[in-house]
Amino acid sequence: MLAEIEAALVARLQDHSAAALLVRTVGALPQVPSTELLQRYAVDAPAVYVVPGVFEVEDNELTPKITIACIAKAADSNAARVGDGLSVGVDQLMLFVARAINMQRIGACSWQLKRGAMVDEDIFFSSGLTVLEMNFEGSAIELPYDYADPADGASGLGGTAAGSNTLQTGVGTTDDLPDLLHVHGDIANKPNTAIDVVLPPTA
Repeated sequence: MLAEIEAALVARLQDHSAAALLVRTVGALPQVPSTELLQRYAVDAPAVYVVPGVFEVEDNELTPKITIACIAKAADSNAARVGDGLSVGVDQLMLFVARAINMQRIGACSWQLKRGAMVDEDIFFSSGLTVLEMNFEGSAIELPYDYADPADGASGLGGTAAGSNTLQTGVGTTDDLPDLLHVHGDIANKPNTAIDVVLPPTA
């Protein structure tokens, strides 16, 4: 699921009409040793990377949160931020990413841009790189259920046993349902009155 979300976002950015004009590299975060990342960023810039994010789960629904990193390189830090007509700045990359993803249905989710921030790290500045992180949140996705019970071959919670058409209710089989319904149907539960239970006839 998470890999599919990442692939869909990368594909959306790569296929956008502005991609060829603004970016040299669009993809997932490079899988290289950290000591080589700065060199890779410098070679790839201007670049947009989809960074694996986090997700939250509530009521069996997964809400994905991803980060997109925009990286620009220029001899002058101001040019790397806003562009100078020759170099693409992170401002231009930010607008490109926002137009491509914000309020769009991509893959299994609709996406909203929640926040963005410049990465204020000397290691980037000293390498002539300017980095902006953009945080997106996707709409909730229901997690799949797995009812299978490998212990007995039955799919629990409303499933059926392998090779059987008998409903597994946890209290008996479908043959018991008429008597069970009769018991529950004859319970009179009224305020300030006794509870009368009519039991099914014994065999």
